[in-house]
Amino acid sequence: MKEEKLLTLQQVEEMTGRKVATWRRDILNRKVDYVKIGSSVRIPLSVINNIIDKGWRKAIPAGGRPMTTEEITQARIKEAQDGG
Repeated sequence: MKEEKLLTLQQVEEMTGRKVATWRRDILNRKVDYVKIGSSVRIPLSVINNIIDKGWRKAIPAGGRPMTTEEITQARIKEAQDGG
């Protein structure tokens, strides 16, 4: 069994700014991995970090223009090749 920090929904709310009710809804709809311990629900820290990493978007350079779909695709390919 792997050892990992398990967070309460209140801790996750403080970390992300999303309400406990939103997390409960996501758990109910199986959108978020979680651990059930008796009647308590915990979310592994790695799950929260993964959600944050997936949502991360790079800023548009100052004076720049929005990227085209092709440029976005190429940037994602390059980012995946560079390891993230």
